[in-house]
Amino acid sequence: MAPAAARLPAVTTILEDFECEMAIPPRDRWQAECKGHHWVGWIRQHLDQVPSETVSSLLDGLERLALTTDVQVVRQSAVAELAAFGTQASYIPDPMPGILPRLLRIYRSTDDMFTRSSILVDLRWMVERAEAVAFLTEVAQQDSTNEDFEGAAESAVRSLGLAGPLGASALRSLDEQGLVKDRDASGLLRAYSRHGYQHRSSSDGAR
Repeated sequence: MAPAAARLPAVTTILEDFECEMAIPPRDRWQAECKGHHWVGWIRQHLDQVPSETVSSLLDGLERLALTTDVQVVRQSAVAELAAFGTQASYIPDPMPGILPRLLRIYRSTDDMFTRSSILVDLRWMVERAEAVAFLTEVAQQDSTNEDFEGAAESAVRSLGLAGPLGASALRSLDEQGLVKDRDASGLLRAYSRHGYQHRSSSDGAR
């Protein structure tokens, strides 16, 4: 085990500190004694130096925090940190498979619209892109009578527009079949259709 990994606090301590730190206003976090966020990020960047059971325990804890803590910003922070483990991006050296099912479990288990909205945003970057796009495609077809939360369909369309070629293909199919019923989502889809079914500022929709 590498020297830094040897100094790694217990997962329960990391999670307690993470919950404490994220509940503090951002401008005051620099002086907080709890530094759980640092260790979560360190583990994500050094997966090859951390025992797999430690990583699994941390992921379980973040998932639990996203569903059980009373503090909204902590819930959203837990989702964001969990999603980052499975994010396909230049600053994530080794994205993990298996994060998408965790995010979808949270999405289906919570009735908090902010947590659900955060997850729809994060799905666009998942290494399990095909499965994420399939889920976003389902949500994009919701309307005001069955939306998971207000604005869910529009949020799903927006994420698809940033999900690269797979997202663009899904949007084209939704458009051609007339499957997007929500007014705001449909308006966004029309805007995307003028730019190859992708967000205008995105060349390939992927980080």
